[in-house]
Amino acid sequence: MFYFKQMDDSNIISVESKTVNVPSLNFIEATKEEYDGYIASLPEPPEPPEPRDFGAEIDEIKAKLIVSEPGTGEVKITNLTYNPTTKEIHHRETP
Repeated sequence: MFYFKQMDDSNIISVESKTVNVPSLNFIEATKEEYDGYIASLPEPPEPPEPRDFGAEIDEIKAKLIVSEPGTGEVKITNLTYNPTTKEIHHRETP
């Protein structure tokens, strides 16, 4: 295995390992110890987000777009507003 590092001044900013002795652009030869040390210094990856049910979310948005008035036969289109802080969608009826 061949190991390479990318440097910024005297700091390693990226590493790569390959089965061929061909470094990527701006990479230089590194030792296995430098490679392993850099990989060990990386933070743990974040937890993946909870899976979303996009079908249900789309159905919820559709339900907020068109509001039927029971018994009147009238349909009102609504204006959606999104609150990025609470991540909630609200609707306001148009006259």
